[in-house]
Parts: sequence; C-alpha cells; structure tokens
Amino acid sequence: MVADVSSGGLPPAQLAEITLTDQRGASKQEYSSGQFLAFQAVNDASADRLQTITLLPESFPKGTILRWKWPDNANDSVKSWNAIDYGNYLNTITPAQVPPSRIKAISALIHEADIGYSAPSDSANVALDLFLYTSGSSTEATMACEIQVFLHATPSARRFMATLESLGIYESAAIGSSPSVRWAVTRQQSNFFKTPYYLFCPSDGSDQLASTFDVKALLNWLRSVNQTTGKIYLTGEEYFNGLATGVEPVRKSGSALFHSIGVTYTR
Repeated sequence: MVADVSSGGLPPAQLAEITLTDQRGASKQEYSSGQFLAFQAVNDASADRLQTITLLPESFPKGTILRWKWPDNANDSVKSWNAIDYGNYLNTITPAQVPPSRIKAISALIHEADIGYSAPSDSANVALDLFLYTSGSSTEATMACEIQVFLHATPSARRFMATLESLGIYESAAIGSSPSVRWAVTRQQSNFFKTPYYLFCPSDGSDQLASTFDVKALLNWLRSVNQTTGKIYLTGEEYFNGLATGVEPVRKSGSALFHSIGVTYTR
C-alpha cells in the first residue's frame, strides 16, 4: 500500500521500506532526510505498547505511515507523540537545517498536509505542533511557549480544552481548496515544559486532515489584542525554527498515512 501511495514513478526495486519500531524496552528511533525527520517519543517508557513508523526513503516524508497499538481501556492521558518533524522541533535537528527567525520577520509560514486517519475517533489526536523561543538557540531553557493545532481531536482533548482559559475564536482564511475554519482557542498557563500552551481546535468539532494552514496568520493573531481577554500573547520577538505534524495516541489501535506534507517558510 505504501508503494502505491508514494512511488512517485520510481521502479519497485527502489522502493525499499524502512520501519522504525517502538515497543516496551526499545530505544528511541529516528529517521531523517533533508528538512524532515520521523520521530517517536513515549511518555511512559515501561508501558505495554507497539508503535511503528513505516517510510520510503526515496519519497520521504510522503507516504509515511504512523501506527500505534495501546490498551483498549487506557485512560484519557496522551501516551506518546509520533510525528514528522520539520527543522529543529524540540532539538530534533534535520540534516538540512531550517534557519531560525523572529516571528515578526517571517514573510510566509504555510503548512500543507493530507493525512489519512484510520482509527476510532477516541484513539489519538492528530496535530500540528510548534514551540517558540526567546533566542535562536532553541533549547528547552529558552522555550517561550507551545502552540498546538488539532487536525483531529479526541473527545478527551476537547474536554481538556474546555477546562482552560478561553481566548475566543480564531478564523483562518480560506487557502486554495481549504475553506475558512473557525477555531476555538484556549490557553494553559503552564504546560509540561513550564511555559504557556495555546491550543486551537475547530469549533464545530470537524477534522481538518487535508488542509492548507497559514501558521504565520495564526502567530499574527496571537500578536494582536485578543478580543476576548484584551491581552497580547506574543511580541513578535519570539523565534521559530521548526514544527511537527503527528499523532498523540490515547488508546486502541490505529494509523495515520501522510499522503503528502509540506512547509513553505520564507523570511
């Protein structure tokens, strides 16, 4: 199936799959090429699980499949983060590095993806995630905030958002075949990394798994006076140099197939 999706005209002999396997007791596994990197991170290394990333080097990141298997009756906590990273996302640096930039100096930052989600709706979140930093060094010590955009949100993720401070509604503009979307926005004062955490989820609960999303416009919205709270959350001096698109397994089994994924970033 992977070859059919992402062969790109290559002869079958060149379509050698690589599978990264993560299970109880296994070491962390990564694969990188160009400005992209496949990555698995597990919150509980002792947990009973099986996760794989299957990819084709000749077409990576296109055609990559993330699979997960966690206990059916697991609680609502996020168990892991399995993703395709672009640039320096939380110190997973790609071979072709993405230069950092203050967000006020970014002229374009567009995320495009077409992801096939095959799992129960409560099995895993699918999200675009990025961190901003107080300097170009982009370490945990200089982390300013985390921003997550849900492309598919589990019921437990939506319940979690409902407990946080509301920042109102952000309306993204239509781009090409991607329609305008109204996003409910919330803020957690301190996340796992002890920095503010901003979450965006379609207000109607819809999936946005095949979409083009203007990340620069979202950052500009956070730099403007918020119509709900009257506050400004970003100054424009924060640094960007990477993002990730992936799944947050919660329970059960499933897969996410990246039919395509791309980032346009210009300064």
